[in-house]
Amino acid sequence: MTFRLSAFYFLFFAHAGVYVAYFPLYLAARGFGAAEIAWVLALPAIARIFAPAFWGLVADRTGAHYGACGGPGRPEFHA
Repeated sequence: MTFRLSAFYFLFFAHAGVYVAYFPLYLAARGFGAAEIAWVLALPAIARIFAPAFWGLVADRTGAHYGACGGPGRPEFHA
């Protein structure tokens, strides 16, 4: 368990470090402007604002309140 947790944290922060440090440089090399790079980097945060409301709407429309986003409502989680 300790190894898995430490591996998770290592991979999480390594990904975050590479994403924050080098992804804007990659986009600049591809010809993106500063404003475009800012929008690309802001899109995940914007998605985190609207995604829960979207999945809530999907769950309400389909009636699958536990299974709309996966998790305990999915059939493979039931014994």
